[in-house]
Amino acid sequence: MVNNTGYKMEDDSSNWMSACISYNSIDIPVLFTYKALKFNFLVGPYISIPVGDFSVVSKDSSSTADDTWTGTIASKTLFGMMFGFNVAERMGGQYLILGARYMLDFSPIQMKDSTSGDVSDLYTRRALLVNAGIRFAL
Repeated sequence: MVNNTGYKMEDDSSNWMSACISYNSIDIPVLFTYKALKFNFLVGPYISIPVGDFSVVSKDSSSTADDTWTGTIASKTLFGMMFGFNVAERMGGQYLILGARYMLDFSPIQMKDSTSGDVSDLYTRRALLVNAGIRFAL
């Protein structure tokens, strides 16, 4: 899963700064299901393992060029909770699967600045995942 976030800050004098943070991770869920009619309800924990470094591209109103810097992810692994549902609708010999899941981390993603060594919180992930697919009956 690739996670991107951005923010824009303004002060009273119309100066602004915006940034886009790129963070990559592998998320491994362990979901328990309950089936009722054609609905599957899902709930369970997941572990998130960061992959690679993060990068921040920022720009402010006093500069014409983008400022890019990188650092390392200080969080080694993150834990969270995921819940949602799927619905399966029969279409001939296969099923159309539609679903949604909501995930939330228990702790914030932390970054370590590569130059100063300071550790700071980036954000705590909250995400809505929507999926669609086809299941073939064998």
